[in-house]
Amino acid sequence: MTTARNGRRHSREPWTGADGRCPQCGDDVQASPEQWTDLGHGWPHQVSNHAGRIRTPDGWLIAHRDSNRPENGPPYYQKADLSAPGRPRATRFVHQIVLLAWAGECPPGQESCHADDIPDHNCRTNLRHDWPDGNAADKARQAAYHLADARARRSDHARRSRATQLANSPAAARTYLAEVLADGPQPVRQVEADAQARGIGLETLKFARRDLGCTWLISLPVTESSNGAAAPPRQSRWRFAPRDILRRRQ
Repeated sequence: MTTARNGRRHSREPWTGADGRCPQCGDDVQASPEQWTDLGHGWPHQVSNHAGRIRTPDGWLIAHRDSNRPENGPPYYQKADLSAPGRPRATRFVHQIVLLAWAGECPPGQESCHADDIPDHNCRTNLRHDWPDGNAADKARQAAYHLADARARRSDHARRSRATQLANSPAAARTYLAEVLADGPQPVRQVEADAQARGIGLETLKFARRDLGCTWLISLPVTESSNGAAAPPRQSRWRFAPRDILRRRQ
C-alpha cells in the first residue's frame, strides 16, 4: 500500500518498473543501486542519480510538475519547489537541481544539457554542463535521428502497404481460388475466411470468382435423413463452371 503525505510518496517506496529498471534511463537498479547526495548550497534536500528524484530530510519526495505543458502535449522541462527554514520557497528546473547536487554550480556561459534532448529525462548520466554549441549539437543530432526514424517508419509503412496491395490484388485472388477449388467445390464461408486471412478482400474475391467463372453449387437444407433423424443444413459451395460455360463467356 502506498503511504502518502499531502499527495507525496516516500522515497523508500517502490518506484521502478516491474522489471526493476529505472523508468527513464532503463538501468537495472537492482544491479546498480540508487544513490543519493546532498543538494547543498543552503538547501537541506537530497537528490538521486535516477529520474531526478528529490527528497526532503525526512524522506518525502518532492513532486515534479511540467512547465507550461499543454494537455496531451509533448514532455516539457520539469520543475520542483524547494523550501528551507528561513528561505523563501524557490522553483527550479529538475535537471538543474540534479546537476547542482552532482556537478556543482553551472560554470559561467555554460548551460544545463540533456544528452538525448528529452526534457523529462533527468537521470544523472543524461545531464551535463556544456557550452551553447554543445547543447545545439545535441538538438541537431536528435533532430537528425528523429528525422531518420520518421523516414524509416514511412518507408516501412510504404512497404507494408505495397505488400497489402499485392496480397489483395485480383491476380492473387484468382491464384488463390484456382488452388482452393482445384480439388472440387468448397464451402463459401470457409473460402471467404481463408481469403481474408491471406489479406484478400471480399470484393476482390468476388471479382476473381467472376473472372474464373466460378458458380454457386447450392443444396437445399435437409431437415430429416432417411432414417428419420434430424440432419444439419448443408452449406452453399463454390465450384468451377463447366468448360462449355467458360467458352460461351469468352
